[in-house]
Amino acid sequence: KRERASAAHIQATWRETQQAKADVRAREEAARQKEADEAARQQEEEELAAAAAEAERAAAVRATRHAEVIQAHVKGRRTRRDINRGKKVEQLVLNRAAKVIQKHATI
Repeated sequence: KRERASAAHIQATWRETQQAKADVRAREEAARQKEADEAARQQEEEELAAAAAEAERAAAVRATRHAEVIQAHVKGRRTRRDINRGKKVEQLVLNRAAKVIQKHATI
């Protein structure tokens, strides 16, 4: 009886030990999986942040280019306006000179 009880006790202890080892392995595997999931999530967040930054830079470049086009357009308009003013002043001076010449010619 004692040998059977001792053998049963040994078997029960061995089973408990095996179960405890299996539990430890399962916890370690769960921890590794959690760590891998966290690393994957962090990498995904970094990739998303990089993509967002790149999109923001591209938008800034587009906005800058658009502003340059508008500035060039406005500058062209100003240049044309200044040229027209110059022509008007020139015409005014020529007309005035013509009137003076005509006036003096009649005197």
